[in-house]
Amino acid sequence: MTDVLIYGKIPVDSFVSMSKNTPIIAAGEKLFHLGTEAAEGDVIKHIEELRTVVLFHQEQYYSLDQPIITDAEFDQLFQLLKIWEERFPELITLDSPTRRAGVTIQSALTKITHSIPMLSLDNAFDTKDLEEFETRCQNILKKEDAAAALEYFVELKFDGLGVSLVYENDYFVQGATRGNGEVGENITENLKTMPSVPLKINFAKDGYKRVEIRGEVLMNKTDFQKLNETRAENGEAEFANPRNAASGSLRQLDPHITARRRLTFYAFEIFVDGSKLALQTQAHAEKVLQQNGFITSPFTHVCSSIEKVSEVVKGVKNKRHDFAFEMDGLVIKVQDFATQNLLGFTGHHPRWAIAYKFPALQKYTVINAVSFQVGRTGVVTPVAELEPTKLEGVTVARATLHNFDEVMNKDFRIGDTAILERAGDVIPHLIRPLLEKRTGDEKPIQIPTNCPVCKAELVRKEGEVAIRCINPLCPAQIAGRIAYFTSKAGLDIAHLGPERIQQFLDAGLISGIADLYQINKSNLLALPLFKEKAAQNVIDALEQSKKQPLWRLITALGISLVGPRTAKVLAKEFGDMEKIASATQEELETIYDIGPQVAESIRDFFARETTKKLLAELKNVGFTFSAEKEAKITSIFTGKKVVLTGSLQTLTRDEAKILLEKLGAEIVGSVSKHTDFVICGESAGSKLEKAQQLDIHILDENAFLQKIPQQLLPQQDSPESSEAKEYTLF
Repeated sequence: MTDVLIYGKIPVDSFVSMSKNTPIIAAGEKLFHLGTEAAEGDVIKHIEELRTVVLFHQEQYYSLDQPIITDAEFDQLFQLLKIWEERFPELITLDSPTRRAGVTIQSALTKITHSIPMLSLDNAFDTKDLEEFETRCQNILKKEDAAAALEYFVELKFDGLGVSLVYENDYFVQGATRGNGEVGENITENLKTMPSVPLKINFAKDGYKRVEIRGEVLMNKTDFQKLNETRAENGEAEFANPRNAASGSLRQLDPHITARRRLTFYAFEIFVDGSKLALQTQAHAEKVLQQNGFITSPFTHVCSSIEKVSEVVKGVKNKRHDFAFEMDGLVIKVQDFATQNLLGFTGHHPRWAIAYKFPALQKYTVINAVSFQVGRTGVVTPVAELEPTKLEGVTVARATLHNFDEVMNKDFRIGDTAILERAGDVIPHLIRPLLEKRTGDEKPIQIPTNCPVCKAELVRKEGEVAIRCINPLCPAQIAGRIAYFTSKAGLDIAHLGPERIQQFLDAGLISGIADLYQINKSNLLALPLFKEKAAQNVIDALEQSKKQPLWRLITALGISLVGPRTAKVLAKEFGDMEKIASATQEELETIYDIGPQVAESIRDFFARETTKKLLAELKNVGFTFSAEKEAKITSIFTGKKVVLTGSLQTLTRDEAKILLEKLGAEIVGSVSKHTDFVICGESAGSKLEKAQQLDIHILDENAFLQKIPQQLLPQQDSPESSEAKEYTLF
């Protein structure tokens, strides 16, 4: 029999303790016994209460971006629910959060015919197009004897994958892609893995038996870049853009792959029993969606005229890169549903809506040459050396060609004129060559057979698109591993960027990661341009890095498929590097959020002799392999929700975030009425405007720095350092 304290109300403000024997303990609540002696009524009641709590915290985290418990505490809740449901499987409900993790692999994606066609939208590209849209609407309404001043609802036009969700008697039963608008693919099991897709809604109480929710699935720009980096390291083809990544992730036959990709569903349309007229307006629909746990567009605006719409278009167009995901315009809808019904549809699009498309961020450029980069895992990547081209205020001179299959399939050649694209913060890439501009002088790109750095023979493993150098002593791989170890993704060691790492390698100061900790000040002062302060900064930063949390050290080791999230799970579960190193694959697979592929990668990494040698060296120079809780300092930020936006001159985003977390703050991504502080630098965008509207406390850079204890602020580089000092906080 296990004694378990559970929640009797929500939200709960504190936890007393946690252990494997007592999966979850909440302060001040009744003690229940969950065993063979438990009364049936008590079991049902307690499982229902716990399930409600887990669903509540999922909504706080995913839908509202306002978590009130830690990830570790949520994991304990989730695991306890699994334990109870495994003991009483007859009590598992269709909306249980555990059903997200229990999906099965499919043999194929079947077809689904949409009960209501998922139509396209007509497009507008300038103010004149918007005015003509309004004129068309007014002409139709005049014929219906219903002409009136129109009000418009404006929301973001996502660049993602259109999806339909069907709920019957409040439970999610079916999900499908848009497909051709008439027929889509069944992706129900994959959608169940996404926390942003509610498994249960609340319409049946009002008599609505069948509800369809439509929206788009997106992958944000940061997660897209991380996914491509991981795929490149593993020899897999990279995705061209976030939309393709979202589509590929959502259309997997194995839902567990979808679950590992960070996807979000944004809802924007409701059909209730085949009609929208049970609701009054688009704004009303947005509110109802939010009340039922859906995430909606982070920007919406109600406009009283088409002229106001044009003003909104101009404002959002100038700030389109403020958003964490790709968006390529705005959708303008007639606000009133009764008026929408009068306007009706064509065979292609609704007459009451139009998409204002922003100009594509593309230009022509010339491929002058192709070079080859060798990454820390040995993958060789072709890089196009371009005629310098200015795109969105940035001069682009290089663009990745991803892999050699991409080169061959698209037939890129040296001398080609090609289309260059830079979508928001995503790395510039080439779309395709312009075959009509070829002169006959273009030269095919030759696939190398030897490593461009160490000259070792290159190999291509079966099932991979990547070509690799498998020489572990390849200088490029060594430099890459050390640079990753010191990078912001790793231990975040200040003053040690890739250029300095290469300088140390060239001077013979280091040949591996552990050698960094053998460097002394006299070694550095013997190097060109190194002065006393710069040398001391490096020594201090290296010493400080030994105190980083265990999860950061795990991440810095560069284990394939192990990013910060998985590293935190490992550190929390094992609490010690040596225990992780000795764990079996079976033990690793029992941990929530670690699947067979990740477990195998971890096991293989720690089984290598080179890894064992590195860990011994790191321990010898003073690294502590045990997880320790960082003490927080009480400040005005303690317990407060803080948003960062704009460009700061003195700190990186990670530095600012780490400082705030040390001071007890909770960093959130979006501004809401629950936000306590917005810290803004130069060129702050829509987040600052929203903070002003909500009368939230705003701090500029100087005011923020004045509230930080000086001993916590990072030391600045000496004047002779050439590293950039401006960082962006979007």
